Amino acid sequence: MIRTLFAAALVAFAAIAPQAARAQTPPNAMAFAREPAMSSVAISPDGRHVAAVISNDGRQRMIAIWRADALDQAPYVIGSDPRSEVISVSFVKNDRIFVTTQQLTDHNPFSGAAERSYAYRRQILDLQGRPIRTNLRFDGLTAAQQAFIGIGTVVSSLPNDEQNVLVAAPRTGDVYRLNLYNGRAERIERGSERYS
Repeated sequence: MIRTLFAAALVAFAAIAPQAARAQTPPNAMAFAREPAMSSVAISPDGRHVAAVISNDGRQRMIAIWRADALDQAPYVIGSDPRSEVISVSFVKNDRIFVTTQQLTDHNPFSGAAERSYAYRRQILDLQGRPIRTNLRFDGLTAAQQAFIGIGTVVSSLPNDEQNVLVAAPRTGDVYRLNLYNGRAERIERGSERYS
């Protein structure tokens, strides 16, 4: 009985498969380069907000923030500078997000050499998209370089600390405690010149 049903299903599939294959139109090349509709989804530590990188048109990426108790409502959308692209978003505190963007540049922001490549910037924003102002200054960087790269790498969001995170300088590896509410930064550990 089972063999008969299996054979009948196989015959039916063999008759339909060639027609289904002919009916489908292959996607064009742009479909493979299209940005995903949603990526980098994160939930705030208190569970009240959801953030994600979205792209409505498959080209421009933005940050969307939903209230977790109102996911059926439109999100609050944070756009980006037309020259830069949002890469990722995550929560570091209930009302602070860590955002990485990339920008195509014609020169290396550190050496000044002519070099067409992507440079990355990392920022902490509030839930309305306003950047958190800090006194963070990494050794060896000019003010323009510091402004370009932002806050460096988040080493730890310090989940048991309501105001601070740990960040690392991109070149030296120095670790700083950064207060996300008053902007004060304090170096707590020096990086090694011998080890990365």
